[in-house]
Amino acid sequence: QDIARDKGWLPLEQVRTSVVVTGSGWDDQAEEVSSQVLIYGMFMEGARWDGTEEVLTSQILNAPRPRFPVCRVGAIRVGDVDPSMKSGALVYDCPVYASPSRRGGPCFSLPLPSFEAPSKWHAAAAALLLSL
Repeated sequence: QDIARDKGWLPLEQVRTSVVVTGSGWDDQAEEVSSQVLIYGMFMEGARWDGTEEVLTSQILNAPRPRFPVCRVGAIRVGDVDPSMKSGALVYDCPVYASPSRRGGPCFSLPLPSFEAPSKWHAAAAALLLSL
C-alpha cells in the first residue's frame, strides 16, 4: 500500500505483488532496497525451491522441510510484465501460514513461478511456513 501511494498508483486494486527469490542467504543482502521488503526464515511444505531453475519443483520424499531462500517482495501494476517471472513459467499463488497447523488461514500469499500447473501444488498442499 505504501509503495502504491509513493508511486501514485491509485487505486490499490491496480497493484499486485512481485516476488524475487534470491537463492541466497540473509548475509548476502547487502544492497539497499527501498521499495521492497526482505522476507527470510520461511520453510517450504509440499514442494521445494529449485535454485538452479528458479521455480517450484516436487519435494524430496521423507526429507525435512527445506528452508526457503530470502525473498524480495515488492509491488508492480496489474498488467505490467513481472521481471521476476521466468519465461514460460506459470504462477502459483503460494499461501504463507504462521505455523504448520495452518489454523486461521494463510497470512498472505506469494506468487511463485513453476513449470507445473498450479493445480499440482494445490493437490500437494504446497505452502510456506513462517515457523515450525
